[in-house]
Amino acid sequence: MLKILSFLLLFSAVSYSQSATEIRQGTTLLYIVYTDGDELSLSLVVDSVSASYLRFAWTIDGYGSGKWIMTKNSLENATRGYWEEPMAGTEQQLGDDHNVLLFSKAQMNSVKSNKSVTYEGEAYTVKPVPADQKFELERTEINTLYMENANGSAKIWVLDNADFPAIVKFIGNPTGIDIQLASIR
Repeated sequence: MLKILSFLLLFSAVSYSQSATEIRQGTTLLYIVYTDGDELSLSLVVDSVSASYLRFAWTIDGYGSGKWIMTKNSLENATRGYWEEPMAGTEQQLGDDHNVLLFSKAQMNSVKSNKSVTYEGEAYTVKPVPADQKFELERTEINTLYMENANGSAKIWVLDNADFPAIVKFIGNPTGIDIQLASIR
C-alpha cells in the first residue's frame, strides 16, 4: 500500500539567507516525497491560520487531496511527526502529540537552549551545516539548523526561525519517508 507523508507546517515567513518571503493564507508549498522507492509530488496550500489551529489543504499527484488540522496544543508541545498515509477526501485533525514537518515551540526551545531535540523518540544534535549540505531553494541558500541523530544516519534541516520552525529536508527518516521542500508559490 502506498505509504505517504502527511505534514503540516506552521509559519508565516520563511527565512532566506538575508531576506524573507511571507507565507500566508493561499501560499503553496511544493515538496518532493521519497518513499518505498517512489518519488511523489505533494502540494500543500495554507488554508486557514488562527490562534487555536492551523489547517492545510494537501494534494498528492495520482493519489488525492484532503485537509490536515493541527491544534494549538500540538503546535506548542508535540514531539512526534505524523507519518501515516493521509486519508483522501477528508479533513483530518492530528493528535496533540503530532505535528507534520514542523517542530513544536517546545522542541525549538530545546534546539536553541540545549542544541539538541527529541523527535520521534530519537535524540538529534544540532551541528554546523556541512558545506556540501547547505539547503537551497530555487538557487538561494536558506537559513536552516542542521541536526543529526547519534550515528549520523538521519539528518534534519529546520528553518532557523523560532516562530516558524518548518522541517524543509529530512534524509534517513526511520519511517522510510524522506522529504525535501522544492518551491514556495
